[in-house]
Amino acid sequence: MGLGRQHLGRPVDKNFQFFTGPAARSLFVYDEGDPADPNAAAADPCAGSVQGVFCTAVNSMEHRTVAFEDSRSFAANISGLQIGPVGVGGGIGIGSERRYATYQAFQLLHCLEVDDAATLRAPPKEATYYVKRICYGRMYNVVLEGSSSNFNAGVKASYMTIQGSIDVFARSNNLQVTTQAKGLEPVTNEAIFARTSEEIQQHYKQSGTPAAIFVEYQAIPDTCVPTAQLIDWQQPVNMLVELKSLRVYKKGRDRWTLDAKARKNGEDLWLDNRNILNALEVDDDCTSDDRNGPDGDRTFCEYSPGWSARLQPIAGDKVYIDVEGTAIGGSTSRPVLKDGFELEIGATNENKCGTIGKSDGTTSYLLDWCVSFPAN
Repeated sequence: MGLGRQHLGRPVDKNFQFFTGPAARSLFVYDEGDPADPNAAAADPCAGSVQGVFCTAVNSMEHRTVAFEDSRSFAANISGLQIGPVGVGGGIGIGSERRYATYQAFQLLHCLEVDDAATLRAPPKEATYYVKRICYGRMYNVVLEGSSSNFNAGVKASYMTIQGSIDVFARSNNLQVTTQAKGLEPVTNEAIFARTSEEIQQHYKQSGTPAAIFVEYQAIPDTCVPTAQLIDWQQPVNMLVELKSLRVYKKGRDRWTLDAKARKNGEDLWLDNRNILNALEVDDDCTSDDRNGPDGDRTFCEYSPGWSARLQPIAGDKVYIDVEGTAIGGSTSRPVLKDGFELEIGATNENKCGTIGKSDGTTSYLLDWCVSFPAN
């Protein structure tokens, strides 16, 4: 729905939805009648005077980063009026396990505000707020969405100050992205988190005429405003995974490449570095001890991968770490069989260590791992 000057003073319900019919008119009575809507793209939209409306010229380049913390701000922004893109608002409740945030880069040109000192009409029965201010300009809007596990309080904290690519941030945290261009769009195919006026002008360009981009609501006097319910942003658990020692009992071929894969509740997780070994020349007869390999062998060569990863699951998540690779010699290769371990995250967690590894009769290995839960 496009907003204009004629919407100033109009009532909305507790979910910030407009009324229809006679109940939709402005709550404020003016001697000259309800204000009409001028051309929002006029060269000087504040020129002239309309009784009951204040106009303020702004002309600034700004950004806004919002993670929805309560039901009221959530409903106001995802109502579909200006910020919520199609498909996001429908069927979403405060009890949903989905979490949402928005990033907006915008050129703010001017704002219209109703003179709410005028005589107030009796509001419709279900009315809770009215439209106090409408701001015009150009905006590129991004909605980030994810499960309460993926979009937890730790990811939210990073999001509020993150620099760089929006898509990379979303992919690395398993978030979904929806975009909406209203007269402003990225210069390239990659939108970034621009934080200053100079960055916005550098990375975004005008692509259309000004339109209404923000709306501000005011509670109707003597109306019962529902209590805002807090949205529960789950606190993450800091988890450090380390692969300590690799023992090769059968090398299969000379050069081994091993990669790690992380999953949470069956969903793949982003790892900054998946590679454990990269074409490392290995052997299998360096030493022996009383530890048996997968086939009962006791002769092996030991290597220190030095691989680690930091994850941020929440209590109740199941985290899986898998390792697999190839052993290459000349133009032929054999698989290094996949093996892994699983941990269920609790409210409190103890450090754990273990060993994984498999054999196919030609390649054989054991890999020691440890998981700790540092405070920071």
